[in-house]
Amino acid sequence: MPHAPRCRRWAPHLAVALSTPPVAAAAIFAIAAAGPAAAQPAACEALAGQAIPVAAIGLPTGGASLTEARRVPAGPSPVAGNAPLPAYCQVRGRIAPVDAAAPPILFQLNMPEDWNGKAVQYGGGGFNGVLITGLAQPRENSPDDPHPLARGFATFGTDSGHQNAPGVEIQAFALDDEALENFAHAAYPKVRDAAAEAMRTAAGRAPSRVYYYGSSEGGREGLVVAQRYPERYDGVVSSVPVINWVGLQAFGTHGGGCSGRGRGCRPPRSACCTTRRCGPATRWTG
Repeated sequence: MPHAPRCRRWAPHLAVALSTPPVAAAAIFAIAAAGPAAAQPAACEALAGQAIPVAAIGLPTGGASLTEARRVPAGPSPVAGNAPLPAYCQVRGRIAPVDAAAPPILFQLNMPEDWNGKAVQYGGGGFNGVLITGLAQPRENSPDDPHPLARGFATFGTDSGHQNAPGVEIQAFALDDEALENFAHAAYPKVRDAAAEAMRTAAGRAPSRVYYYGSSEGGREGLVVAQRYPERYDGVVSSVPVINWVGLQAFGTHGGGCSGRGRGCRPPRSACCTTRRCGPATRWTG
């Protein structure tokens, strides 16, 4: 019998699943999918060019708009090997920064025509900088499992407020204070609020439930939104979250140095030593 996910009550309405086995995300999607919402969506293409009121986003921004919208007919998933997707409205948007010199936050929202009134926000990976479309399967799903869109959920994701470019270090965005803050925590509730307003425009009402799903870097984001913005989410799935970010990067830097120096390279002294002193025979974790 599979183990149930370990959930901690983070807020009166927010359940957080940590170290999730495969059943966790599927359980949230299956249970929450019940009770489809009766809503008549507006024409998909009419969403393009719509402005999102500054007041609709709970954190400071320079305003937001929906830049593209198109109806995608039912058919194969754009992700190779994944289950087919139902017909949906694909919307892309842009959240302008407060500082005009900072990069914008880009996002994508997908609303199935048979919307159940609920939504799942996808987390990112690595240093982000690439638009998360919300069209891939959640990590715990099998490729042929029904996608959240097929269960009636709207899905959305973001690049977290910076865009990777050829020949530019992927960490370079952190030189900009607003871009760094967006990556750290602020982009995710901003996009959540903008996507909810877009759903309100499209369907005549906001989503009744919004969930966050992420793994690795996205898992870190999940824990961050649960801690900082619990009132915005009805549930968070945080799978294999990257918690010790500084330690991970320091170890990666050390590993890169080792590959250049060849033999004789040892773990950094900051690694957790399980013998009396750090030396050639040290066993370590971390």
